[in-house]
Amino acid sequence: TSLPATQVEQLLKNAHVLSEREVCDALPGLDPGVVEAELLKCGHLIQGNWVLRSKCLYPEGSKSDLTGVPASLMVRHRNLILCCFAVSPLLERSHLEKISRIDPSEIEMLLKQVSVFQPG
Repeated sequence: TSLPATQVEQLLKNAHVLSEREVCDALPGLDPGVVEAELLKCGHLIQGNWVLRSKCLYPEGSKSDLTGVPASLMVRHRNLILCCFAVSPLLERSHLEKISRIDPSEIEMLLKQVSVFQPG
C-alpha cells in the first residue's frame, strides 16, 4: 500500500464522512488527482460525501469490538445502510433493527459511522 493510499484510508477511518474538498484540504501535500484515485479505491461516494468501504473497516476474519459479530456480517449490514443512504437521506433505526440479524447496539454504531442523528 502506498503512502497516499494509507493517508486517505486513515483519514476516512478517523473522520467517517468527508467531502472530497475536506479530504484534499486535510492532505494538502497530495495531488488532487491522486487523492481522487485513492478515494475511489478505499471509499464510497454517498450523497456527495466519501465514506470508507466496509471491507476496509472490517477486514476479513476480524470481529466487531462491541459484541464480537463476525466481520462478514458487519460488512453486509453496513453496506445495506450505505445503499439505503444512497437512495434516501433519511433512515429509521427502528426499521433497520427489525430487518437486522445483529444486536441493536451494532446498528447504532454503524449508523454513527455514516450519519447524523435527527430526533423526531
